[in-house]
Amino acid sequence: MANEENAEGGDKVDIPSGPGRYFVFVLLILLMEGAVGYWVLDRAVPAPEVPQRESQEEAEKKKEVWKPPIFYEGMKDLVVEPTSVRGKSMVQLSLAIQVDDQAVVDELTLRHTVVWDLILRHLELLKEPDFRDPTKTQLKADLVQVINAELKNPGVVNVFVTDIITQ
Repeated sequence: MANEENAEGGDKVDIPSGPGRYFVFVLLILLMEGAVGYWVLDRAVPAPEVPQRESQEEAEKKKEVWKPPIFYEGMKDLVVEPTSVRGKSMVQLSLAIQVDDQAVVDELTLRHTVVWDLILRHLELLKEPDFRDPTKTQLKADLVQVINAELKNPGVVNVFVTDIITQ
């Protein structure tokens, strides 16, 4: 059966023998396995989420130009004597006041002496541990509240202690 004759012409047709005759069959099986494997993995692993397009409001927010913070640095070398230790220690500090608008800086410049006295009066009521607190959160919050209460344009955002010396 290795050699068969063709019914029409009587020619011999050689059927390939050996491992080469299965080459096409093996290739077809591998191709089908690849397709089935791709289909299974495609179903098992979810597709990554596509980020949604930004709305116009979000795009406008990103387009806003960053403005540097505005500071009033006229409060330098304030000398205070804490109430808890009258006559025993003194505190010297400098403040930088962060504001939200240039108009507040102008008002602080015009009313410098009033704000200076107001800050001194408030700092004198504090105790020594308030000055020794590393974060000074209570001191800063109180100063922001006191200064904003005095200004016509309350726009003080934060108070930073730039220098402090306790003797």
